[in-house]
Amino acid sequence: MVGPLVVDGTLYRIGGEKVSQLSGTSFWREEVAECKDWLDKQPVGSVVYVAFGSMKVLTASQVQEVLLGVAASGQRFLMVVRKNAILSTETSVNQSTSRVPLEEALPPGFLESIKERCKLVQWAPQTLVLAHPSVGGFFSHCGWNSTLESLCCGVPILGWPWIMDQTSNCWMLSHVWKVGLALECNEANQTAKDKVEAGIRQLMEGSLAESLRAQAMKIRDQAREAARMNQGLLSLAQEIHLLTGNS
Repeated sequence: MVGPLVVDGTLYRIGGEKVSQLSGTSFWREEVAECKDWLDKQPVGSVVYVAFGSMKVLTASQVQEVLLGVAASGQRFLMVVRKNAILSTETSVNQSTSRVPLEEALPPGFLESIKERCKLVQWAPQTLVLAHPSVGGFFSHCGWNSTLESLCCGVPILGWPWIMDQTSNCWMLSHVWKVGLALECNEANQTAKDKVEAGIRQLMEGSLAESLRAQAMKIRDQAREAARMNQGLLSLAQEIHLLTGNS
């Protein structure tokens, strides 16, 4: 089985209208203009994009730890918080009741205090966001689509995997491709403000961040070259010729 795959335009880290045309394939309304307008005002490589896919739900306490931690890092950030995706702290993640709005999951006045350097949306045009020059890091669940899009855009990842292939994707990103690192969590896969802050700082600041960015750009260029001029089809044709004994 092959896929899902990234469309050709995602292989090119560019801004403007060309990238925005890659949106529109989501089941949710993508806040394209809101995201692009905000990103256009941010310095190059300064923004952390925070998104955990279409399935992950968090308790209010974990949302608070994540947001407080990202904010404490001092970085600008664009975060996706899906509607009805926050569970009360008293509710098991396996239950579907007791959803709370974001405001109730956070300390009073917190959102107002960080509004100058953050943008919160219910759903984002991910290819546009990752391809935007202002985005310098991705705090992700490491789903395959997100992993592939981030690699093709040259954006390093702080991984917080949850289910299925996400753990192996995160391991590949951090240990094999060397373009990311894993968030520190407890045995229940829960994290804390200080762990999030430390992870974001490692992703965006210092020598490790520089190394991750350089390697991410290298892999982005390799992905671009592999997709250029039908290289995949040519390689397949050559392999078939070798297997069939044709010259």
